[in-house]
Amino acid sequence: MSSTRTATPLFVGEPDWSQAGEAAPPLVNPIDSGFVRPVDLSRVPDDRFFAMQLHLSSEVMISLCGNGPGKLGPPPHAHGMDQFFYVLEGTMELRLGQATHRLEPGSVAWIPAGTPHKHRNPGTERELHLEVIAPGFGFTRTFMAWSGDPSTWPAGGDVAHLRPQDWPEVHPGTRTRFVSEPSGTFEAAFPDSRELAWFVMRSEPGVSPGRGLHLHAFHQFYYVVEGTLGVDVGFDHYEAGPHTLVVIPPGAPHANRAVGDEPTTHLTINVPPPLWATTPENPWDVPVTLERRER
Repeated sequence: MSSTRTATPLFVGEPDWSQAGEAAPPLVNPIDSGFVRPVDLSRVPDDRFFAMQLHLSSEVMISLCGNGPGKLGPPPHAHGMDQFFYVLEGTMELRLGQATHRLEPGSVAWIPAGTPHKHRNPGTERELHLEVIAPGFGFTRTFMAWSGDPSTWPAGGDVAHLRPQDWPEVHPGTRTRFVSEPSGTFEAAFPDSRELAWFVMRSEPGVSPGRGLHLHAFHQFYYVVEGTLGVDVGFDHYEAGPHTLVVIPPGAPHANRAVGDEPTTHLTINVPPPLWATTPENPWDVPVTLERRER
């Protein structure tokens, strides 16, 4: 006996365009394969809202989004998945429930699934932010539900302002702040978020985070915010500058370190989130040694 599953609508309701600004047509990063994927910022507009898809899977969606000075974002809406904003440049005004938050570079917002929200750029410069949505794209959850009158929105979500000088030094020359980490092993800005384990790391020039070549059982992504991140994948070496997404599949041996003359800041996103403690018997990182063999 067979059963038929009805797909969940990707869009629900009617958008209120009176509370929205002009949006650019959807964009896709032209470098959409390989481990290291620089973002082509020349393709994004600076006078209206845009969204550029960087990675899309059933586990996570990663997009670079932005808005022109003084412009509104999309109409009020909610997602069927958790969403994070990490502001890269400019200023964002974000409405969550009856609270309005001001986000600047280094600010991060957590918007739990089903939380209505809207945002705009109140500044005089272009605003850029990274959007991370988890779980990712799927036909069993609503991608966007258009929301009604903001005066009726319930409370939900939160905002944190991440300042490197306040972060713990996990290795000499390297400071880290967890955004979310479901196992509770590390202190996180949003301890109630369950879908991702991710953090921001700032390293002084030439500093390695203390790990040699290793692998994970989960997907890992780096997004370089500033400086240059040296990344080894197998026997290959790459140097990733600002606005570069690095994609590390499960089982791929890799390592990273800050290179160049300036500090390096990058985001590390782990999905599905590892839910175990970091112990010698059960580590996040499995050390790897590679040897070249002559043919």
